Amino acid sequence: MIFYLILSPFVSCIPTGQHSVRVPYEERKIEIPTWFIQKPKISGLDLSYAYCSQYNDKERELNELLMSAAKNFKIANQTRMIIMQEGLIHADRTIGGTQVTECEVSFDKNNLSDNYKIISQFPVGKGILAIAAKTSQLKMGFIPKFTNRLKVLDNYSPPKWAITPPSKKGYVYGLGLAPDYSSPEKAWSVAEQNARADIVFQKIVNILDYEGFNQATDFSLQENKGKAWASCILKNVSIIKHGYCKREKTYYALARMKEADMKFLN
Repeated sequence: MIFYLILSPFVSCIPTGQHSVRVPYEERKIEIPTWFIQKPKISGLDLSYAYCSQYNDKERELNELLMSAAKNFKIANQTRMIIMQEGLIHADRTIGGTQVTECEVSFDKNNLSDNYKIISQFPVGKGILAIAAKTSQLKMGFIPKFTNRLKVLDNYSPPKWAITPPSKKGYVYGLGLAPDYSSPEKAWSVAEQNARADIVFQKIVNILDYEGFNQATDFSLQENKGKAWASCILKNVSIIKHGYCKREKTYYALARMKEADMKFLN
């Protein structure tokens, strides 16, 4: 008899000791620019999202946005994720827990304003959403202009791409979800990490390690323990879309990368 450990394709990662602060969904109305809903495509220009809280000190605010941009550019270039999942199948039910760790990336905190440029930003709640570029790619001082054409995200159903993720030969897409945090920019940041983790989850089934099973005379008491572990390097992974579902009070992010840019570590 063969038993299968079914891994959930979605990850919800809330750091220990932190709790999301929910508001009644009737009151949650999020208005964001279209460049945040779907990342613009400009030939020869890499773009990354950035986040920070709003401050009265605008110099500090800009510095935090640049630090966020620098970090996200590094993550997009290469990031290491460690995922562990343990499950117990008992009477045809799968009970399990998941732990996701994205290793910290290092970047030069000096001369941030020389290396990165905030192209556009928009306040949402008590935070700021922004999109940034590498200064070295802005040839001859050319800075693309993204209009802050706004769209109200009060959808009562998830985005279509969250229900049916895109598919393209040679690429892998990851869907990330996050609950309703006190600040949208925090929720979307968590959703982005979970989108990257989902890319790993789609391959983790290849390295399942079963610990064996115990079976009583009563079939309903059979148990099978399973454990999955992966340490993976993701390269050139990009967050390309964001969404929100008012009814579910859930934030979404979609990640994309080439299958060839994924490397599992021993």
